[in-house]
Amino acid sequence: MCGKIPEPVLEENGMRKLAPVLLSLLMMTAVFASIGWQELEEKAEFENTSGRTGPDVEVVEITHPRQSTEADAFSDARNIVDAGEELYFEAWIQNSGTETITQLGVEVSVFERKVNGQVGTFVNSWSHPDVICPDPFVCAQNELLPGALLDFGAFVMSVQGSMVTWTPPVGDYYVYVEATSSDANGDSNDADEDNNVQRNRVIVADWTDLSVDLEWTSGKDVEGGQDPVDFTMTITSQGSIPWDARNVIVHLTADGLMDSAAFWSDENDGTADHHNNASHREETVNPLSLGQPYNFSEIGTYGEVLIFQNASDPQDNQSDNRWNLRTGVPWVLNGTVTPDQQATAGDYTLTATIIEFTEYGRISPECDSENNADLGDGAGNETGTTTNWCEVSRIKDDNSESQTSTITGTVENRHDISVDRLVMNTGYMIDESTGEWSPAENVGLTSGPVSPGWMTIEAMVMHRGNNPAAYDAVNDEYPQEYDWNVTFTITNRSDNSVEEIHANSCEYGELYGEYGPYATLGGMGALDARACIQYEMWPGLYDVTATANLIGKYSGFDATSFNDAMTIQSISALNNRPVVTATLGNSGTIYAGADDVASIIELSASASDVEDEDTTLKISWDLPGEMFDEDCIDLTDCVISPMLNSDWVGKGRTATVTVEDSYGLKVSDIVTFDVWHKMTAYAESASGINMSYHMEYADDTPFSITMTDSTDTFTGKALTGFSGTYDSIAVLDYSPSTLYSAGDLLNSQMTLRYDTTSLEPTSVWFVNPNGNWALIASTDDISILGTEGTITLPASGEDILGNGQIVLMGGEVIKVGIPELHPMTMTLNPQSGGKIGMQWSYMLPAGATATGNEYYHLVVCEGVDDCAAADRVLDTTGAPDTAINQDTYMLTGTSTTHGSMYYATVSICNQDGCHETVAKNSATADKEVDGHPTATNMVVNANAGMTAWDVTWETDGDTSDVKMWRVCYSDSSWTNAGDMPSTCVDAADGETSVSAPMSDVVGKKKFYFTAVPVDALGNYDTAVSLYDVNYERTSDGTVNTGDTISDQTAAEGDVPTWAWGAIIGIVAVAFVVGAFILSRGGDGDEGKDWDY
Repeated sequence: MCGKIPEPVLEENGMRKLAPVLLSLLMMTAVFASIGWQELEEKAEFENTSGRTGPDVEVVEITHPRQSTEADAFSDARNIVDAGEELYFEAWIQNSGTETITQLGVEVSVFERKVNGQVGTFVNSWSHPDVICPDPFVCAQNELLPGALLDFGAFVMSVQGSMVTWTPPVGDYYVYVEATSSDANGDSNDADEDNNVQRNRVIVADWTDLSVDLEWTSGKDVEGGQDPVDFTMTITSQGSIPWDARNVIVHLTADGLMDSAAFWSDENDGTADHHNNASHREETVNPLSLGQPYNFSEIGTYGEVLIFQNASDPQDNQSDNRWNLRTGVPWVLNGTVTPDQQATAGDYTLTATIIEFTEYGRISPECDSENNADLGDGAGNETGTTTNWCEVSRIKDDNSESQTSTITGTVENRHDISVDRLVMNTGYMIDESTGEWSPAENVGLTSGPVSPGWMTIEAMVMHRGNNPAAYDAVNDEYPQEYDWNVTFTITNRSDNSVEEIHANSCEYGELYGEYGPYATLGGMGALDARACIQYEMWPGLYDVTATANLIGKYSGFDATSFNDAMTIQSISALNNRPVVTATLGNSGTIYAGADDVASIIELSASASDVEDEDTTLKISWDLPGEMFDEDCIDLTDCVISPMLNSDWVGKGRTATVTVEDSYGLKVSDIVTFDVWHKMTAYAESASGINMSYHMEYADDTPFSITMTDSTDTFTGKALTGFSGTYDSIAVLDYSPSTLYSAGDLLNSQMTLRYDTTSLEPTSVWFVNPNGNWALIASTDDISILGTEGTITLPASGEDILGNGQIVLMGGEVIKVGIPELHPMTMTLNPQSGGKIGMQWSYMLPAGATATGNEYYHLVVCEGVDDCAAADRVLDTTGAPDTAINQDTYMLTGTSTTHGSMYYATVSICNQDGCHETVAKNSATADKEVDGHPTATNMVVNANAGMTAWDVTWETDGDTSDVKMWRVCYSDSSWTNAGDMPSTCVDAADGETSVSAPMSDVVGKKKFYFTAVPVDALGNYDTAVSLYDVNYERTSDGTVNTGDTISDQTAAEGDVPTWAWGAIIGIVAVAFVVGAFILSRGGDGDEGKDWDY
C-alpha cells in the first residue's frame, strides 16, 4: 500500500506543535522559489512524445462490501453493515493496458475513518502477491490479456487458498483494494499507477429487531386434513446491543375455511398437543373471531422498569410499570385451529403482525441532551451532547420484514386441475378430395415464429387434487373424479380480436400419439388428458392461452387458479413471400406502327409459395396503356398475348406481374422491353426529286417530311476531302416534322430518287442553317437503273437529319486520299513515379502539303507490341504540330505498373485511312527503388561550429539501384513512413554521410532523423525516424545538443536576480518568526502563553 493510500498530513495539533510546522513550510517556500520550473518541465516535454503503452492493472470498483452512505434529508442510509456480520472482499479488476500482465498482486487494507472524513488508524490488511504469475504450480492464473477482467470482474480476495473474511465492530471504516503489476525482476511495469487502488466507505452499526413468527406445531409448511391443528406464535427481541421492547401490540387474525380458532396459555409443562390430553386445567381457551384481528398487548413480563436515565448522572432517572420484552427472551403463545368440517376444498390462514412497540435504550437523537458533564472521551471538552436512556415509540424496526408472519392450511378434499403442457403442431397438408390431414411437419412447438395456415393447438391437463383415487363407500362414488374441458383463447394482437374455442378431446394432436375419446380425470380413470383444436392462423402476432376448467358439480371448486392456464406469448405467424418470375416470349424486335398490321406480345409468369398450395395463388398483370390488365386465378403459370397498339410504343416499356397469396401478401416482377413505331414518310419536289425517309423509332407520333426546290445555287465550291471545286446541280430545302436523336432510333434510312436524264449527281451534301457542309452520300451510295437514279443515305446510329438544305453536286469527284504526312523517330523516356515521356517527329515528302484534316493516333500497350482496343493503356488522337514537325505526350504514373514494359505506336490518319509508316518504341516503367535497401546504425552529431548536423549511417540490403541517399529530419516525430517530413538534404552519390543545416530558432527541441535511398530517376522510399537528438539554442547564440540540456539564460528558466533577494528575505522572516515563537511562554508547554 506504499504511496497509494492517502494519509493525513496534519493531525489535530495543539498550538505547541505549530512552530516547527510553520518553520518547515517557510523553508519549503524558500526552496521552491529557487527552482527553475522550466527545468522540471523538460523531462515531461520529451516523454510526452510517445503515448503510454504496456500493462496497466486497474481497480475499477470494489463490489463487496458496497459503499455505505449516511441518511440525509433526501434519502435513507444505504449499505449499512450490521454489527456482527462477516464480510468478504470482492473487486472488479481489469487490464486496461496494451500488453499482457504476467505478475499481479492484490492487497486489501482497512483503516478507521475520522469524523472529518480523513483516514484514521490502521485496522488490518491482507496481501496476495501471486494472484497472477508465470509459475503454474504457484498461481492458478498465468496471464491477464489486454482488456480482460480478472475472474470475470468478480475477484474475491483470498490468502493461501482461503477466502479472507472480516467481522468488524461498530464503527466507520475505509476499505482499500490495491492491485500491482510487475516484471520478471519484481519492478513495477504499470503504465498508469494512478488507477491501481479504489476505496469504499463501510459503516458498521448496531441493530435491533422485534420479530413475530407463526409455526404449525407439526412442523409442516402447509397443514392439511379435517382434524384440528396446533400452532405456536413466538415474539422475540434481538439485536447487537441490549435493549427492551415494551408495550408490544400484536394483531393475530384467523381467516378462511375454519370452524374455530383459539389460543391458550401453557403451564410450561412442555406439552404441545393438547387435544387428547385428559387434563384441561392448564388451558384457558380464548376464541378468535374469524376475520377480526385479536389484539395482544400484554407481552413479556409486567413490572416497574426505568423509563428514563441520565447517562451522565445515573441518579437522575424515572420509573413506571410496563409490559417488558427483554432481548433474547422469547414470548410464546399456543393455539388451535379447527378446519371447516363441511367444506370440500379451500384454505385457511393465520396472520400475526406487530403493530407498534416502545423501544428503551440509548437512542440518538431522540434521547440526546446538552449538558456540562465530562463525557469521559478524553477530548478535554467541558460541554457536549449526551445520549441518555429513554423510551421511543416505534411502528417498525431495523428489519420490518420480520414484523409479519403468515401460515396456511388446506381443507381435505382439495380440488385442483392444471394445464401442464401447451404446444403447437404446424405444417399440415389437407387432401381436398378426402379432407384428411397429413402428419404435421413441425410438432411440439412452444414458441414462434410459425408459418401461417392450419395448425393444431394441444394442451395436456393434469388432475392436481389431493386424493384423486378417493372412494366414498357410503355414496358409492369417487369424490375427486372430474368432468373437465379446456378453453383455448387466441388473441390476435395485430387487431386485438379474441377468439375462444372449447375442447375436451384430441383427435388431431401430434405430440402424444393417438388418443381416445373424452374421459374424466381421477377416480378409476387416468390423471392426465389432452385437448386439441384446429386453427388457421393468418399472418400476425398472437397469444395462445389454454385454461383448464372443472365443470359439472365441481364447477367453481378449483382450489388453485395459478396453474389453471398456460400461455404461449408473442407467436409471430410470418408469411413467406410468394415467388413470381415474368418472362417475355417474343424474340427479335417488337413493332407496333402505322405501316404494320398490329402484332401481339407474349408474356408469361410462373409463381410459387411455400405456405400455399399452388391453386390458391392469384396472378395479375399491369400492362401499358389504359390499364389493359389480365388476371389468372388459381394458377401457377399465367400466359397472356395482348395486342399491341400505340400505347405500347417506347423504350423501356414494362409489364408488371403481381402474385397474391391467400393471406394477401403480394410480390411483383417486371419484364422490360422496347416497342418500336415503324413507318416511312414521303415527299417530292417540283423538279421531280422524290424522298422517302424510313423510320423505326420509340414514339407513337406520326413522322412526316417536307422537301421543295430551293432557289439557291452553289458554284466553284471547294469540298472537304476532295480536290478541286464543284457546282451544284440541285438544291432542296428539307424539313422533318420531328427531330429524333440516335438513342430514340432503332433504324432509319433516307432515299432520294431522280431522273438520270436531267441530273447526274456525283456527291450529296447537307448544309445546316449555320452554313456548315457535311457529306451524306458519295459516288458509292448512288445507283442507276435505267433512267432512275437512287441515292441511299444510311443514317442508322445517327441523329435524324434536321432542317437544312440537301445539295446534289456534279462533276468528277477527286478524293484527297490517305495523308502524305507520316511520323518519324519516336523516343520514350522513363521518369520518376512511373511516368513515361514520349516524343516523335513528322516528315512530309517534297512538294506535298498537309491538308489540315490529318490527326495522329497514339496507342500504348503493356507487355506486348500490339493489343486489343479493350486492353490498351492509352488510345488517343490529336492534331499534329506541323509548325515544328514534332509532338510530345506524357503517360502518367497512375497508368503504369512498376517494372512493366510499355510499347507505344503513333500513326498519321485522316478520314480516308492512315499512312503506312508508323513510329514505335518501348520503355520500362520505374516508380520505386528496387530492392528497397534501408539505413541502419545512424549517428547524428553537431559539427564543430554548431551550424549543422553531421549525419552518418550504414546500409542494409541490395543497393544496386541506389544513386544516392536522402536524409530527412524534423522537430516532430512520425510513426508512419508516409508521414516522413519534406525537409531533406541529399548526400553525394554513393556516400553514407551528409551535413544537414541546423535550426537557428531559439528554444529547446528534439530533432528526429531518417535516411532513405534515391534512384537515378528520383524515386525514393519513405521511412520512420531512426535517430533523435536534443537541441537547445539560447538567445545569445549558444547551442547545446545531446541527452542533457541545461538552461543558459533567465528567459529559459534561470532564477532571476530579483528572486534571490526575495528568497533571502523569506528565509530571514522565517528565522525571526521562529525565534519569536520560541521566546514566548514559560518553561513548559502548558505554561506558555500562545498569544500571537
